[in-house]
Amino acid sequence: MKENDENQLLNRRRFLKISGMGAGAAILGVQHAFSGTRQAVTPPPIQGFEDTGNDQTGSAVWRSVSDRKIRVGLIGYGVCKFAAAFGFQNHPNVEVVAVSDLIPERCAELAKVTNCKKTYPSLEELIKDDATGLTYMMFETSMFHESLYFMRTLYNKGHLGEIVYSEGEYYHYFETPLDSFNEWRVGLPPQFYPTHSNAYHICVTGGSFTEVSCFGFTSILDHLKPENNRYNNPFGTEVALFRTSEGGTSRMVVSWDTPGFGAEAGRVRGTRGSFYNSYQGLDTDLPELFRPG
Repeated sequence: MKENDENQLLNRRRFLKISGMGAGAAILGVQHAFSGTRQAVTPPPIQGFEDTGNDQTGSAVWRSVSDRKIRVGLIGYGVCKFAAAFGFQNHPNVEVVAVSDLIPERCAELAKVTNCKKTYPSLEELIKDDATGLTYMMFETSMFHESLYFMRTLYNKGHLGEIVYSEGEYYHYFETPLDSFNEWRVGLPPQFYPTHSNAYHICVTGGSFTEVSCFGFTSILDHLKPENNRYNNPFGTEVALFRTSEGGTSRMVVSWDTPGFGAEAGRVRGTRGSFYNSYQGLDTDLPELFRPG
C-alpha cells in the first residue's frame, strides 16, 4: 500500500470513528424519544482532563529499556481522580506501594483502582513511608501536552537556543466553581493556581522565575467578590510578567471569568528558533517529534 493510500485510510478511519460516535448518540436520542424514558446527561469532561490518549497514530512506540521497577506513592483522588489518571498502576516498570486521600472513601477507591494494599489518611503520613525519600513530582497536565513535549524535546536538543521570551495561558471560565475539599476552589486567586500556564516555560527549560510583576482584574462573578470567598479575593483574571533564571522574559495569564474558548497553551521564542504549533528556526536536522505511546 502506498503512503498516500495509507494516509487516506487513516483519515477515513478517524472520520468514521467520529461520525460513528455522533450517529450512535443520535440513535440513542431517537430510541429514548420513542420509549418515553430519560437518560442522564453525561457532563462534559473537566477542562484539561479530556481523553487525548486513544489515538496513537501520532505517537512513537514505547520500548522498555530496563526490568527495574520504580516504587511510587499516589496522592489525591478528588473531582478529577488525578492520581490514577496517568496509568502508573498499569506500567510494567512501576509498582504502586502506597496511596492517600483525605476522604476515606476516596482513599479506598484509589487503592482499589491502582491495586494497592497500603493506604494513608494524609500526605503527611504517607511521606513517612520508606517508599519515599527520593523524588516528589506534581503531575501537572500541561507537562504532558503534545505541544509542550515537542518544545521540551527541541529545547533539550539545542534547536531553540536560549529562550528569550515565553508565554502561557490557562483560560478556564468558572461561572460557579468546581467542587473541592473544604471548598478551596471558591474564590481562588488565579495566580494561586499557575501551573497550567507556567509549565510552558518551567517544564520546557527546567528553569525558574526570579522576579514578577502581576496585575489583577476585578471580577463581576459572585464567587470572585471579596465578601464571598475565604481569600478576600476580587480578581478573576491575573496577568504576570516574569524575569526568568535564564535572563529572558515570560508572560503568564490565568483567567477564571472571561467566557470563550478554554485553553492550556503556550509558545516560546529562542535564539535559534521558535515554537508556536510548529518549529520555525535556523535548524533543519530536527528530531522526530512523537510522544512515546
